[in-house]
Amino acid sequence: MTQTARGRGRPQTNEIDAAKAIMTSAVAIFADKGFDAANLREIAEAAGVNMALVSYNFGSKLGLWKRIIEAVGHRIEERQASLAQATGFGDSGAALRASMSAFIGFMDARPEVARFMMRDMDHDPERAQWLYQNVTRRLLDHFLPLIERARTDGYTHVPHPELALQQFAFGTAVGILRRDRLAQSSPEFLDDDSFRAALQETLVEPLFRRG
Repeated sequence: MTQTARGRGRPQTNEIDAAKAIMTSAVAIFADKGFDAANLREIAEAAGVNMALVSYNFGSKLGLWKRIIEAVGHRIEERQASLAQATGFGDSGAALRASMSAFIGFMDARPEVARFMMRDMDHDPERAQWLYQNVTRRLLDHFLPLIERARTDGYTHVPHPELALQQFAFGTAVGILRRDRLAQSSPEFLDDDSFRAALQETLVEPLFRRG
């Protein structure tokens, strides 16, 4: 078992690694069992650390859950910012498509994150609000201006942008969670590129169709 003593100043590299290992293990266990059934001892054992480190770094099971949600929100925000910097987002229609495609790719590469967020999102008001503030709100702040620009430029005629965005985000998560089942009747979905293209065609392209 790995145990890390913490001194003053910046966290040591092994302490940072331990925190990452704890969060990684926690995502899988929360996704599999749900928040209420998960316990810190099991998370610590899966991470290969002393359970005291979990409490020391995160305070409580809820504190750990919240830190994971914060990290997911930051990762999505960083991914979108990196994409914007790389492409310049000159064309509003292309910018919206690229951002939605990036979100699909991000979530599909991390199915355990989709399962983790969807499993308990409405079971507890505090956790639901935390998820909204740290993930949903970030998505709204990023995507709604893009949708408005695309509407102004005539690329899309979405009547209710926030509703359309929520349908896209939840549709992406649900599709990822049901991927294995969908692949039983559509074996091409076992291929990542084919599956992501199908999500794009189903959830993104209709936003750009007129009439």
